[in-house]
Amino acid sequence: MPRREGRAASLPNGGAYVLRPTPPGARARAAPNGAEIRAPASPLPDLSLRALQYATSLELDDPATLASRLYCFNACPASPMARQRWPGVESVAAFLELERYDSASHLAVHTSGSWQGWSVRGARRRRSEPRFKLYVSPRAEWVVEVLREVVPRLAEFRALECKVGRDLHGLLRPDKLMVYFRTLAALRSAARRWERALAGVPAQGVPFSADLGAHGLLSWGMDPPDLRRGAARRGPPLSWRTWVTRRLADALVAAKRSPVARAAPVQFAVDRVGLDGVDTRRWAPSSRLRRTSVFG
Repeated sequence: MPRREGRAASLPNGGAYVLRPTPPGARARAAPNGAEIRAPASPLPDLSLRALQYATSLELDDPATLASRLYCFNACPASPMARQRWPGVESVAAFLELERYDSASHLAVHTSGSWQGWSVRGARRRRSEPRFKLYVSPRAEWVVEVLREVVPRLAEFRALECKVGRDLHGLLRPDKLMVYFRTLAALRSAARRWERALAGVPAQGVPFSADLGAHGLLSWGMDPPDLRRGAARRGPPLSWRTWVTRRLADALVAAKRSPVARAAPVQFAVDRVGLDGVDTRRWAPSSRLRRTSVFG
């Protein structure tokens, strides 16, 4: 699980977030300018704020580059030991025992780039509907154990599909395993059952996602509806964290460039995406956003 700091972390403009371990039941955390951001007892809100702190410290003024840094925050480094253990796709596939799931008649296997996925046969969703996404974020060495629990139960838990990173960087990224659902109710039901089954698995943690168990192993987001048509549908659709980190990056750059900005860049960015429909206490889609599916 991500290490939580026990000190005040200074921001470039003199503000600070106090990143102390949150005791059970505690809900308040200090923020710049005396504001208060309330959050559940979970490592993920602090992890997300540290990602914003890091992005601000880079002094980048290109929103696309900044969004990428935010998106990739909390990936584990590709150490020499990791490169030796998982040098390519074949070694990762062998480690994850991916072949053991090929014979499941209720699943269709597919690969795309650095991902391998399994779709539940007969499960359908209209492109105009949002997708609810469950992030399962164990440490890399635990992914094989988690797959043994998750993949065989996709149909039973009413999932649409899931995918896992199938190369070194896929294993090391925080959002290495994702399960998709048509409804939030189905996602929450599955998460409760997997939380019990995966108790004790060490978490890596996905920034800008909403924790479901206060440990960082299971969290969720909502992908926007895919409203693209024709040739515009080439390439992957917009994801929850891609949308959030792009909006945050735009706001950070705007705040840095403004000569009359009254709020610290991090606070400005948090407030900005809050107006866009993100519940920044938990980094979840707000009830309004879930209801309207209107992503700015």
